[in-house]
Amino acid sequence: AGALPTPAEAAELLGVGETELEAMAGSWSMDMTAMAMQAADRIRRVDEQQHSVVEAHLNRISKRDSR
Repeated sequence: AGALPTPAEAAELLGVGETELEAMAGSWSMDMTAMAMQAADRIRRVDEQQHSVVEAHLNRISKRDSR
């Protein structure tokens, strides 16, 4: 794998100015941050659902055992 292009080289390759490139990079990183936060939220919700399923199962077991 070659070295990453400098910001000036990347701007030239994309046919934009360096300030445009910085703006693009800024919006990309904001999108990535938003996606990461959404993924973390989804994982947290699934985790909570699994937790309540396990809790309900354990409650059923303890009720059955206490009979």
